[in-house]
Amino acid sequence: MYFAEEKNNLFKDDITVNVVVSGIPSMLLKEFMQRVVNEQYSGGISLAVKDLMWLAVQKSKEKQARLDV
Repeated sequence: MYFAEEKNNLFKDDITVNVVVSGIPSMLLKEFMQRVVNEQYSGGISLAVKDLMWLAVQKSKEKQARLDV
């Protein structure tokens, strides 16, 4: 995965980055676009991936909180 800093942002924790993901099978991408992006995300694949990333982080935090109890 490659992270590229946006030109107009200073380097800080909330910087936006461009992410290039490689090695995704075309059939998986096609099905993801048809079933997830086109049905739920009118803003496109970027919004879908961001949402999935936030959900995964939140789920991980919840799991860790249960383990810490």
